[in-house]
Amino acid sequence: MKFHSCSLSIRSNEGNNMTELRSIIGLLEEPVNVSAATPSYVNSTENMTTEILSSSPQDMFPDLHFIGYVMVPFLLAVGLCGNCLTVAIIRRSYFLSSTVRIFLIALALSDTTFILTFPFNKQFVHTMLGMDIRALTVSGCKAFFCFFRSAKICSSWLVVAISIERFVVIWVPLKAKLISTTTAGRITVVSIVTVVFIFDGTWSMTTDVINNVCLANVVTPGTKDLAMGFVIAGTVIFSVIPVFILLLLTPLTIVKLLHDRRNRRQMMAPMPNINDDTSRVTLMLLAVTIAYIVMVSPISVVHSVAFFNNQNLLETQVPSIVIFREFAQVLEQMNYAVNFFLYVAINSRFRANLKAFICCT
Repeated sequence: MKFHSCSLSIRSNEGNNMTELRSIIGLLEEPVNVSAATPSYVNSTENMTTEILSSSPQDMFPDLHFIGYVMVPFLLAVGLCGNCLTVAIIRRSYFLSSTVRIFLIALALSDTTFILTFPFNKQFVHTMLGMDIRALTVSGCKAFFCFFRSAKICSSWLVVAISIERFVVIWVPLKAKLISTTTAGRITVVSIVTVVFIFDGTWSMTTDVINNVCLANVVTPGTKDLAMGFVIAGTVIFSVIPVFILLLLTPLTIVKLLHDRRNRRQMMAPMPNINDDTSRVTLMLLAVTIAYIVMVSPISVVHSVAFFNNQNLLETQVPSIVIFREFAQVLEQMNYAVNFFLYVAINSRFRANLKAFICCT
């Protein structure tokens, strides 16, 4: 029913009340125009955004200011420096196979994209800038979330590719040289990036600017099923499937690695150095895999908790979910910033190359 303004003559207080009542009924029955009304929002895999239209977690928990103002810039600086050094060192780390070098460089670039875009999702950054810079244009908002989501998902599947490559090298070493080639590595990276960008570009259909705020998922009566479908699919692609594969392959790789090491110790003659190098590289890459599982799983868990409790993760005022979300986001950001330090701590060849790089520069 369309809204009809009341033109009745006001003769008494009772007449005024009746006029107001008819006006309200007419307004409620008018079809909702998404351009004139604020749409509803659904949970999204990017708990990444923190545009909270009703209240911010900092208002509820003042101590969370520490997370925003200290940890986010700190991890940004550490991650940016670490990933840049990783690219520089990996390019000259010839003890790594060409496939591993390609995967690690692509992973560092993907992680860098994430840590550069992550701060713009934080409420304190919007406050400092006086605006949501992502919301300058609708196309810019869509492009931002396309790159942001793609960085997260590409990193997940690059870790999976590394895990699969190490599984093949450890379990079927004779076939590894046929599978782990430069061409195979490049095709794998290009395939991952292409498929992920197509998916996230399509997902951006539900991204829009509302009230000068860039929102990842905007739900209207006509797009509700589509938006919910993208949310579920995004969660499964980003974390559920990769974590399942990693939980399956990582223990098998570790068991085989320990078995081979025990066999080498029982042999009288020393094994060639190539086996030692393979073990060191595998341990280094297993550390990356385990770090991913430990640091990314919490953000997936808190997202699922909010989703199944019918809570919008970005707007919820449930104290337990708010606190869990904020700390899970810190762990997630750490995941994209710590790989360099894992390489340095575990692999002596990487440390030697780093030392040589620093001396040369």
